[in-house]
Amino acid sequence: MDIDNTADMLHSLAGMGHTPDPMLASRLLQHSGQLLPSMDPEPLSHTAMAVVHLQLQPDDAWRQALLDRTVQIMPLCSLQQLGDLLSAAAQLGLQPAPEVMAAAAARAEAALPGAAPPALATLLWALARLGYKPAPQLLHAILAGLSLKLRFLDTRSFANVAWALSCLRHRPGAKWLAEYLREAAAKAPFMDDQSLVDVLWALASFRGEVDGPWLAHMCDVLDQRAVRLGPGNAAVALWALTQLGLQGRDVPQQLLAGLRAAMVAGDDAAGQQRAVGRIAGNGKRNRSRSGSDQNALLAPR
Repeated sequence: MDIDNTADMLHSLAGMGHTPDPMLASRLLQHSGQLLPSMDPEPLSHTAMAVVHLQLQPDDAWRQALLDRTVQIMPLCSLQQLGDLLSAAAQLGLQPAPEVMAAAAARAEAALPGAAPPALATLLWALARLGYKPAPQLLHAILAGLSLKLRFLDTRSFANVAWALSCLRHRPGAKWLAEYLREAAAKAPFMDDQSLVDVLWALASFRGEVDGPWLAHMCDVLDQRAVRLGPGNAAVALWALTQLGLQGRDVPQQLLAGLRAAMVAGDDAAGQQRAVGRIAGNGKRNRSRSGSDQNALLAPR
């Protein structure tokens, strides 16, 4: 198979959610690895993301070839292709050198005009996942590109934006944050559990200012899924609600019972019960948790 056929096959398998059997997976990785050094941006980004989505396990040589080719063709990448390649690199355990990340940021800034919201969200998440904080000019340009367009993001990408901003320790301006809060309320009922918890965690970690109706709406959404959140996410949700201002007298008892039930099997039972106590007790907001502790609550994606 040539480059395009190989990339198309992997891309199609990923799109169908079909994981190939081990023998086929091995052959696809071996063949695509031989073609990586000659791939253009589109087949390269499709191949990289397909390998991630199919949860294939490329060896070190394959991953290094991907990174090397990414560096070579970076000046030709669109913003979506660049974001996908950086995202794949992060999820495959690669850590590009600082000079590579600086070059990626420069290419991103040049490719920003006219970029679609999903491309901006992917790039922002990839930069945060790789631990690279872009210069203020690029970060502000990304947020400006997302302004008034957050509604066009799917729920996972929408949550990733807040997660990335929190990991980068960047609190958006009041106008941008108000738009995000409005969209979060609209999208919350349709979010998967992880996305919902990520949004609450991120807003709490950079001290988002929410009003009572917004908080009550989020409680209603959480109430419908509290028991199935799992111990880790339940503890994070409780912490986020306290940080956002929910007090004991306002918490729906059914929600509290559901979160308690979800946390029963948790490893840190004492810490989780302290979270329950803070929200069910006097309602004081806990301001003692450091940023590093917040980031430890959710494992990096």
